[in-house]
Amino acid sequence: LKGKQEAVSECLPCVCQLIKEHWPQWPCPEVSKLKVPGIQCNRDCIPNSPPLTCVFNLTLEVLKTDVLNTDSEGRRADGRNRSVLAYNGQMPGPPIVICEGDELVVNFKNNITGNMTNIDGSGNT
Repeated sequence: LKGKQEAVSECLPCVCQLIKEHWPQWPCPEVSKLKVPGIQCNRDCIPNSPPLTCVFNLTLEVLKTDVLNTDSEGRRADGRNRSVLAYNGQMPGPPIVICEGDELVVNFKNNITGNMTNIDGSGNT
């Protein structure tokens, strides 16, 4: 019974939004967004599903291209060993994918010493 109660309570915001589509004056309570690691936000976006708070942790550092590491086949560029800016050891950095209604939180750590850095984001819908 406890598991069923939890499942029903998770569905209430969705049910309330469905009712509100037919009766716009229906009062729906504010939905608190569940915080999850950003990778979990790359999901199928289902209409009226509860929104999430998607937390991405990005670390910027200077690395070399064409260096093999344990996580991947390396940072391939033009075949030459060059210095590159990498987020979380990746080039390009990890994708940030969220659904409409989700909240995006980016925790940024700059591991480049002596340089000012900014983040420029753009996306498509």
